[in-house]
Amino acid sequence: MQVPKCVRTTSALWVIVMVGGCALACSSSNPDPYQPLSEACDSCLLEEGPDGCGDSYATCEALDQCEAVVLCELQQQCYTKSSDGDCSATRGCESDADAAELEASAAFEQCARSVCAETCDFVK
Repeated sequence: MQVPKCVRTTSALWVIVMVGGCALACSSSNPDPYQPLSEACDSCLLEEGPDGCGDSYATCEALDQCEAVVLCELQQQCYTKSSDGDCSATRGCESDADAAELEASAAFEQCARSVCAETCDFVK
């Protein structure tokens, strides 16, 4: 039995649309690194003064690659694991950063792991 050409074309098109739709809905090429963080955690990380990490984040943000390192570390969930300082390096977060940017990102991490640890469920 031969299937009419229009039925084959419609079936193939349906499969392409369904696979394409799932690919768009099921993946994101640029996931939001803050997505797993709560609003309270975001607030703590960005709040200036002794109750947050906004000061160290602003210092980091002023440097070219520092913010990229911090966002990568958040996306890779480096702060939710015990650290001996290698999560960022082994996950490729430090690839383009210079010494000053790495120092600033380490200062932010230290703040996040202390001041915001409880709010954000970060490991101290």
